[in-house]
Amino acid sequence: MDRLGLAVFEERGLRLTSSLVISEYEDVRLETGYTEDIERSSLRELLDSGRARIIRSFERYLSEVGRRSPPTRLLLAEGVRSNMTVPLLVSGRVVGVLFFSSRHEDAFHLRHLRLILV
Repeated sequence: MDRLGLAVFEERGLRLTSSLVISEYEDVRLETGYTEDIERSSLRELLDSGRARIIRSFERYLSEVGRRSPPTRLLLAEGVRSNMTVPLLVSGRVVGVLFFSSRHEDAFHLRHLRLILV
């Protein structure tokens, strides 16, 4: 992991705002305070399902889903190549998201997810 991000949902889950970014590198482009509507984002699906996801190759994922949102472009510019996204639940409701990111492809596996979810 090269980057950890925390974002919280606002406006009844319509917007996601970055609250914390910790990075091993200096060229951070998706910074604390960044906010984005998620209605057409893949994060909308995550919010609705409450399930975590692992993207082993950002480039492959983007070519498959055909979406390149502004936050995705910023992460790619930072050199992020894989990601694990874990929803934060309070009383069964998704209130935010933890983003574990790496500049290497295939950095995250189910064992990492199990460690986080225990």
